[in-house]
Amino acid sequence: MNEKQLKIQNEIDKLKQVDFSSLEQSHGFMADGIVGGFKSAIHKMHYTFVKQILLGILSGIIIGFGYVACLIAMLGLPEHWAGFGNVMLGIFFPGCIILITFLGGGLYTSHVVATIPMFKKTVYVSDYLKGIFGVMLGNFAGTLIFVMIFAMAGGLDMKINDIGIFEKAYDMGLHKLYRFESSKTFSAVVLSVLAALTSGILCNIMVSATLPLTSSSKHPVGALFVIIFPITFFAMSGYQHGPANTFFFWSMIVSNIFPPEMGENSILHNEPQILDVVYFFFINLIPTFIGNWIGGAIFLPGLLHLINKEYTDVFFKKARLEFLEEKMTRITTKLNNKANKSTKTSK
Repeated sequence: MNEKQLKIQNEIDKLKQVDFSSLEQSHGFMADGIVGGFKSAIHKMHYTFVKQILLGILSGIIIGFGYVACLIAMLGLPEHWAGFGNVMLGIFFPGCIILITFLGGGLYTSHVVATIPMFKKTVYVSDYLKGIFGVMLGNFAGTLIFVMIFAMAGGLDMKINDIGIFEKAYDMGLHKLYRFESSKTFSAVVLSVLAALTSGILCNIMVSATLPLTSSSKHPVGALFVIIFPITFFAMSGYQHGPANTFFFWSMIVSNIFPPEMGENSILHNEPQILDVVYFFFINLIPTFIGNWIGGAIFLPGLLHLINKEYTDVFFKKARLEFLEEKMTRITTKLNNKANKSTKTSK
């Protein structure tokens, strides 16, 4: 046993002396939820990079379906009910998260819950980065796939009350630029980036809550019911969700390739411009993803961890023990294979 193995074994021996019996008991919805949420987040980091991308693609496609349904519902409202647009988002968008939860898709916004477990050394840093960036790439790819297929399936010509679906998506994308939409000044850039960042934080405080919430209930119907509320709150409030906003990103690109007809009832003031897409990427998407990370990686999980520290600390010790045992097995297997190879070579 080399020095590295000896060090790992010593830590394993110490951790084996810890009493983990408290984890076998129920401590209420909050404690059980955050422990289960961390456990689920750690499990997600074990997937291969390809699987992370595929899970992200699945979720991105579901988001596309959800947003088209939301846009149709919003455009179908009478003119004097226009203020109910966000209510439509609050009603329909939770369906996306429910489908993703029960189908097993992956969202960047929930994957980042693995951040604290990574800091607690229960997940390889490489696995963590592979997980969150793999699923992020998949989310981008998923919404792209949906937007392309939807456009070819007649989405480019689909209109509700004489307003096109892509036209409405473009308009919503522009509104997500905040002050920069109407004022192209440096102060507008700063304020708009800050708005997207902080809105992203608020969004993922709610969205990341779905992981501990689904873990707090052993009954699938109960889990389905409770996750509706945080998604409804964020969707109705208009907070920025990075993976969901990629739908608008690709829709704006498609609208630049196939510009919508600017009729009398058009809600766009100007023809689509490729610069709008660039602005959206840098002023909305990047700050939103960073904000989502802060809200879902640090803020909510960190708060719940501190509140339930007596249970989460025990959980992290157990998770660390399992991590080290797996690591020791890997090292031993690698050394044995190396030794066998050397033996064969010498013969």
